Amino acid sequence: MISRNFINYAVVLLFKDKKDHLFSFCLFALIIFVLSSVLFISSSIQHDLISLVKDRSNIVVSAFRAGKNDLMHPGYIYDISKIDGVADVRGVVDGEYYFVQKRVWFHLYEDDSLKEDEMIVGEGVKAAMNELYYEGSFNFLTEERMIPVKILKTMPKQSGLITNNAIFLHPKTLRAILNLKDEEYTKLYVEVPNSEEISQVALKIENLYPNSFAVSIEDEVANIRHLYYYKGGIFMSIYVSV
Repeated sequence: MISRNFINYAVVLLFKDKKDHLFSFCLFALIIFVLSSVLFISSSIQHDLISLVKDRSNIVVSAFRAGKNDLMHPGYIYDISKIDGVADVRGVVDGEYYFVQKRVWFHLYEDDSLKEDEMIVGEGVKAAMNELYYEGSFNFLTEERMIPVKILKTMPKQSGLITNNAIFLHPKTLRAILNLKDEEYTKLYVEVPNSEEISQVALKIENLYPNSFAVSIEDEVANIRHLYYYKGGIFMSIYVSV
């Protein structure tokens, strides 16, 4: 049992060099606060990414040509739908728009529930537009013309960091902005009812179209977790060494 004299000695020693101890305490408190903040933000982003991935279809197919994203046509949909285990294949359009005045990229997604002259924007998009007085509408500049679109509403904060720079538009309007034809798609969503067949179907798609890249939900979630565990491990190693 610790004696009273030892406790008294420790207290006296603590108050004797209280300035040095106070500095050390504040320094370590700051380090712990920064570490906790970084890990909390990282965990939040990871959670949002995983939630977004799980809301998608079982397999997401993209095409590449010469190292760049390529477009897909109805032939892809027909051929993939014939693979055993595939229940449905749906072509979608997404892309990016460069807001020159603010030098930022907006991520564009399609939403069938919107009208052709309406859009829903993330908080980051709304803030960037407001700085240049685009409060009720925004003009998308294309190679051929200018497309005015009304801002219907802003995504709530609860939607997470993923939608911060996102814009949701009617598919027809989105195609006009990206200069895509009606039968051109940037991604294909593939539904596979049997979870045990998802990986096999993804492999068959890549064998059928060597220029394609088929990613399953399991692969996406694993990649996200691996990325954040890897970065978190590096951060912790630096923290311990310092």
